Amino acid sequence: VAYIKMSDKVKLFQEDFTPEASLYKLLKQQGVKLHNATETLEAKMPDAELQKKLKISKMQPIFYEERKIGRASC
Repeated sequence: VAYIKMSDKVKLFQEDFTPEASLYKLLKQQGVKLHNATETLEAKMPDAELQKKLKISKMQPIFYEERKIGRASC
């Protein structure tokens, strides 16, 4: 799941996000210049909503990844 703050300068559409699509490439094509990133990787227990979506038991841990990217300009 990727959350992207809406901007009048960047236009992204659902059809842009195919399984082969690169978010970084899409942003670059829009003129966004990225300059730093931090990433968190951990094993954790999913909440009830995610368990249901993934069709897993409540005792099944998941691999969680979070990436925050800063941009230099748009």
